[in-house]
Amino acid sequence: MSSAERSAEPVELTVAPEQAGSRLDWYLARQFPTYSRTHLRRVINAACVKVNGKRTKASHHLAAGDRISLVLPEMPRSGPE
Repeated sequence: MSSAERSAEPVELTVAPEQAGSRLDWYLARQFPTYSRTHLRRVINAACVKVNGKRTKASHHLAAGDRISLVLPEMPRSGPE
């Protein structure tokens, strides 16, 4: 994913206690329902997501208070341009 495909502003999230134990990709899919879980996995694998300042895998299990920083790509437009 090139820098041109990403949004300029990083998004910051903090994991609530009731969401502790969730997989990173599942948690992000819940937070951003317009993005598919598969698409979010690609964003995670492209190192656009960090948990507590470190790159991690989509299968990472979150703990309460974890800080997630991510740069979401712009959604592709549908239809002809």
